[in-house]
Amino acid sequence: MMEQLEDLQRSYVSCCFGRSNWLAHAIYTWKIALDHGRAYKLAMGVLCSLSAVDSYYSIYDFKAVDVMLQLYTVILDDKLFENEDSQYFKYGLVAYLDTRLFIDMNEVFDSKLFNNLHKKLLTMMHGMNFEQWLMRSMMLCNKTTSPSRRAALSSVAVVLISKYTNISQMAWNAILSFLLSEENASGASSNVSKMDMLGETIAQNKSVLWRNFIADHSFDSVSIFKLCINSLKIFFSWDCRRAFLDLLLAVLRKVPISWMIEQSIEVVLAVASEEKKTLNYISVINDVLAICTLECTLRTQGVDKIALETVEKLCGESEQNVQIAVVLSDAFYQAKEFLCTAWFPLLIKMCAFGPVCKKDTAVLNLAVQMAYAMEKSLPTANYEKLHECAQYSRLRALQTVSWISKNRCGSADKFIQEAFVMMETLDASKNKSFGMSLAHRKKTRLSQLLLLIYGFASREILEKLELFCIKCLKDPVQQPSIRLLVSWILVRLYCNNEDAFQKFIGIEKELAAARIGSISSWIAILLHVTKINRTDAAFTQCFTLFHPWCTAQNFTVRCTSLAALKLLWNIVGNKLRDQFHYLRCIIEFDAEKAGNTKRIIDRLCNDFYFAYLDENADYSLETVLTILPEKVGLTAQDTITSHLLKYISMDDFACVRSDSSNLSQYPSFVFGQTQVQRHQQIHEPDGLSDISVIQRKFNAVSVNRALLEGVSLIVVASLLDKAANLGGICRTCEVLGVEKLIVADLAKIKDRDFMALSMSSENWMNLEESRPEELPNLLLSFRNSGYVIIGAEQTTNSTPLHKIRFPSKMVLLLGNEKEGIPMHLLGYLDKTVEVLQIGHTRSLNVHVTGALLIYRFFEEFIATKT
Repeated sequence: MMEQLEDLQRSYVSCCFGRSNWLAHAIYTWKIALDHGRAYKLAMGVLCSLSAVDSYYSIYDFKAVDVMLQLYTVILDDKLFENEDSQYFKYGLVAYLDTRLFIDMNEVFDSKLFNNLHKKLLTMMHGMNFEQWLMRSMMLCNKTTSPSRRAALSSVAVVLISKYTNISQMAWNAILSFLLSEENASGASSNVSKMDMLGETIAQNKSVLWRNFIADHSFDSVSIFKLCINSLKIFFSWDCRRAFLDLLLAVLRKVPISWMIEQSIEVVLAVASEEKKTLNYISVINDVLAICTLECTLRTQGVDKIALETVEKLCGESEQNVQIAVVLSDAFYQAKEFLCTAWFPLLIKMCAFGPVCKKDTAVLNLAVQMAYAMEKSLPTANYEKLHECAQYSRLRALQTVSWISKNRCGSADKFIQEAFVMMETLDASKNKSFGMSLAHRKKTRLSQLLLLIYGFASREILEKLELFCIKCLKDPVQQPSIRLLVSWILVRLYCNNEDAFQKFIGIEKELAAARIGSISSWIAILLHVTKINRTDAAFTQCFTLFHPWCTAQNFTVRCTSLAALKLLWNIVGNKLRDQFHYLRCIIEFDAEKAGNTKRIIDRLCNDFYFAYLDENADYSLETVLTILPEKVGLTAQDTITSHLLKYISMDDFACVRSDSSNLSQYPSFVFGQTQVQRHQQIHEPDGLSDISVIQRKFNAVSVNRALLEGVSLIVVASLLDKAANLGGICRTCEVLGVEKLIVADLAKIKDRDFMALSMSSENWMNLEESRPEELPNLLLSFRNSGYVIIGAEQTTNSTPLHKIRFPSKMVLLLGNEKEGIPMHLLGYLDKTVEVLQIGHTRSLNVHVTGALLIYRFFEEFIATKT
């Protein structure tokens, strides 16, 4: 095989030059050589034969050489050139470049060939004195008027100037002479000619050379600024625009003049508008933000307002394009030293950033996440990772706010006040009481911010923060995630302020009068402060305060106080146990085997927050931003993953980045469950039935109901539009013993199509009415009553019907005939179930799907008991 390859190498030149289809021969030859691991040696042999300085072979056609050199630039492994031919090969490359770049100038400049080959070769060459080539290219360029040659020679100069730091004054004079020369103007046209393209290439090269020149030389800033502005208006190729945008930014950084900045914002925004539907849009937006956050911009009266208005508009646009949020948050951090208080509301808004994803966006994010999980060679820019854009933007904004709060006195006070204002606005929204609503999620993010920066605030603001947290505990519509975070803040405040802690203990009755459930938070706060301080006086006080609440009528408060006593009992010494010996029988009571009290107390004693969270030791970014959102059942968009935390500076925060994940191993039974936990419960019906019967209203529908205690199926069909489907569902529900059927409009049971399929089943079926817009509240009420919410929908994580084990108490939500279950309701589901299909039809009729799921429940729980 080696001999065949050597023969192939010797015959390659004649094959390529002797046939018209030389390119095909080159490609096939390369493929054969690649298959046998000899491609690089083959390329070297051919090139040495063709282009060595002492070669006897004259080259009249460079096409074959160009092809082979392009293949060479792909391999790039100098270790294979370790024989005596390697030096000849390098000489051959120099001779080739000298010929192609300076002597063989008859052809029209091919920018594609230059970028794909000659530019790469120039960049690869080491140890050669190419400053002479730089001088030569500029001198030849100044002597010719041919646009093609000027484009070619200036392109060479652009590549070479990037390789040197100490350029002679003579070379700079030649470069300046080229820069000041005038070109034949080529008007902008939709049909761009070859001359126009050459003109853009020359202009682009000049912009790069200007950028290098102004770095170390004085220059006429106004003239170059006008050149940039005019060029951005008349040139439309992205490479050319990119070069002039870079030059414009370089000019503004060197000579920041207010009128230049104002005009630059206007022009670059116009460029962004033209590039909006291209991949270059985010790059231009980044330039807009770079101009708006220049130190001169932020410190010049009048211009700063224009910049702020521009950024506010971009911030609003980021709700539809999360990539903008990424570059926006990065720009804020870069300009953190110069941002005045007028920018603080925007920073607070970014700390709560995270729009609700539509179904198609959620699918796209999932696809991108899967792609990044499988491939390592994907783009590394943060704005390219669509599935992490919202989380990264929020983390970067938190970092900026924390840095400003830490390094600028009084800033934390203003940030906290702005957070209060935004929270009040969110509390005024209609859906504030709905779990997983946008208002709930934003308030959770703002509560995380308060927890991270409160340590930089003044005493006056801390007093207001304490009152705000207590107000949240009293508020009946605040979600558990918010109550947990404000409780954490209060614990940390009271650990360092005994007087405030004693005052908080004294508002026990006030809390109970406002909302009896707030006593559970009160008990938890006292428990955690006592566990941190660990003094006998604190233990004694807790035993005395918690004991009466063990007799409370409210079930949750009663269980919480008993669990708190049990946890403290395991900590205190024998002396205190003897002093409170009468509590032992209450704590160790175990006679009620069938009740829920013991099970719930045990779960509280193993809860990640109630039992294991240490507000001081666990005060870390990982706990606040990663573990806590997961434990309270928030979405992936609300969870900032651990790998994102590794890319930020911990010096900007008051807390630390903990690598410990001990808390993640403990379950959360108090503040909601993650989708994973609910998924596990669905597959463990015994465990589910243990915790599902807390309070249930018994509703006798028929005599057989007496045999079905603890079994309940409620079907929610409020999303169905067709009366015929509702009639069929009603009939199925009545026949198979469904406890209740909920529809959008009870008037539909009089519809002729409904009655045609219901067969009078509506006369015996327990029917209720609930409009589609009322479903979030309805589903939450069912969940609070111990039901597991199941949706009949095809999603990315649906469980096939034949593999699932239903819980004994369940709500079945059926989707609309056309749209299925809306995106905003998927977050209220504990699990989605689909019927496995092998045919080509998209899905089953909703009535048929519902009947299959209802019968599966009937078969598992009702048929065996009747």
